[in-house]
Amino acid sequence: MAQSALEELRTRWQDALRSASPSGYAWDLLTAMVAPYRTPAVRSLYENFRATEVDTLVLRHRLGCSADVGGRTMGLTSEAFELLRRTALMKAEQLADSGAYA
Repeated sequence: MAQSALEELRTRWQDALRSASPSGYAWDLLTAMVAPYRTPAVRSLYENFRATEVDTLVLRHRLGCSADVGGRTMGLTSEAFELLRRTALMKAEQLADSGAYA
């Protein structure tokens, strides 16, 4: 999967370089490519949260990235990354408390 994403990125490299954030462009490409292979739990998160919020959870809590590394990966500042992550955690807590998300 990663090799396929890198090959696709190679064909779009000039577009990535012209984007506001080449790393964010690459991250968007990768997440689009792996979407069909998401686990049911992750798929549920993407159905209930904004994609960027879920991406922060995946990067921080599944892949162990710091806010700085996760932010750079997504083309965000570490502060913006952390804000999205905290928002997602608050939403998850609210859903769990309401019984809507188990």
